[in-house]
Amino acid sequence: MVPRGSVIWRPPHFAYLTVDAVRLIESMCARLPSQWRSGPERPHARGAHGFPATTSSPSEGVSARYLRRDLDCREMNRRSVERCRSRRAELGQRRCLTSILPIGTVGRVRTVILLRHGKSSWSDPTLADLDRPLALRGERASRRIAKYIRRKKIRPALVLCSTSLRTRQTLEAIEPSLGKGSSVELEPRLYAATEGELLERLRALPESVNSVMLIGHNPGLRELARVLASRGADLARLEEKFPTGALATLVVDSENWVALKPGDAELVDYVVPRELD
Repeated sequence: MVPRGSVIWRPPHFAYLTVDAVRLIESMCARLPSQWRSGPERPHARGAHGFPATTSSPSEGVSARYLRRDLDCREMNRRSVERCRSRRAELGQRRCLTSILPIGTVGRVRTVILLRHGKSSWSDPTLADLDRPLALRGERASRRIAKYIRRKKIRPALVLCSTSLRTRQTLEAIEPSLGKGSSVELEPRLYAATEGELLERLRALPESVNSVMLIGHNPGLRELARVLASRGADLARLEEKFPTGALATLVVDSENWVALKPGDAELVDYVVPRELD
């Protein structure tokens, strides 16, 4: 039961009515000749001002009809809010992937992110190269890069990592900053891979992947960046040196991964750990 004095929703072209006013209208309608009150209201596909139309029976009171219409409108609003939230989440994902891309970049953007592992330790000469861990300096550098990735909202759809211990430790340091949408794969063939082998791996990517991060080694990563990038404000710096912990982001112009060829990318971001706080 609606308490006395409460306000009931009415369509926009009516004023708000209290329960007492609605009861007065109902009592007045009850005194009308029976032929005026017989028969259900004609249903409409859409009510006034775009509100859902309702079909009423002669026995249904005015307050019940408006209450039912109020519930219909609330359902419309709920669905509208859900659509807006879904669209906002989709746009948010796109902004994350393109937060460091140049203004004016449109269409289907393909992004290649190259990350060299942190500085490794040589303290144990008996270890195989594949098993050398990060040095303390490399651990600090990886944490700095992780903060940078989080701040720039770099969210690759796919992360391909070499199976060496130092690259896996670098991945472990940055993985929390990548978010939950990144798929991670360890690939033995990335260890000591040449730029040609890395390029072939990129060409084998599925078209559903629009961004990929490679965590690997020099000289393969540096040469791949130099081969792919034909322009970019930091291109000269990258060509000069690609130190441990360096992170390079390239935007690919190719229509698909299979057609990727040298010179198809622009270097849009290049950072090394010592430049970060």
